[in-house]
Amino acid sequence: MIGSVNSSSLSQIYRAQTNEYSALSAKIATGKQIYKPSDDFSGYTRAAGIMTKIGSYKDINKNLVELREPAKLASDAGNGILEDLTSMKDLAKQYATADAAKQATLTTEFTALKDKIASTLVNTEYGSKKVVAAGTLGDAAINPDSAVKMEVKFVAGDIVTTASLDVTDETTVDDEIEKATSYTVKAESFLSQIDRQVEMNENLISSKESTYSALTDLDEVKSLAQATNLQVRQQASIAMIAQANSMAGSVARLYQ
Repeated sequence: MIGSVNSSSLSQIYRAQTNEYSALSAKIATGKQIYKPSDDFSGYTRAAGIMTKIGSYKDINKNLVELREPAKLASDAGNGILEDLTSMKDLAKQYATADAAKQATLTTEFTALKDKIASTLVNTEYGSKKVVAAGTLGDAAINPDSAVKMEVKFVAGDIVTTASLDVTDETTVDDEIEKATSYTVKAESFLSQIDRQVEMNENLISSKESTYSALTDLDEVKSLAQATNLQVRQQASIAMIAQANSMAGSVARLYQ
């Protein structure tokens, strides 16, 4: 009776050790201290919230990267137009003091650049939208906690027109250079803002991932030491159970 009680108690200890070892082994296999609600419900809930936030920031950055495309198209178009207009201004300056033959050549070159700009205005598109035009090319939220959106948007005063460009009047070129400069500066500013926001969000993602890891990742050195300790205790329990059973047999024989 005495031996059976001791053996039963030791068996319960052994089963508890076995369950603890199995749970620890599962954690070591996943590398996570918390990987299911029963491990730590509060910690699991907090970790799930962090992962949801990380996912939201990644979605936002994906949209911001997509918004970068029309901004880059606008920047490239604006710089190209500005370069052509600068060349046209130089041609208009030369025209004022050139002879008739030279003026004819300058006019041809001026017209070619004018046609090139007109083609850029017509053919540079993002989806179904003209890139060099008044209006919004796209927008995207900047973070999951705000309704504020970043827009790639231009107004009529930013948009070059070719109709008034005249090789005989340098001021007509100056007017369009002013518009092209405004457009290009805005386009490059949009690119810069998008890149800064993406970088800021990436830093936030990295910070939240570190917090998530600190909350859920397993201390492998500590856990392996615990596993080794449990194995030793299990072996000791087995030996003690065997000894208790042996003692119980000896006691029983005394009463025979």
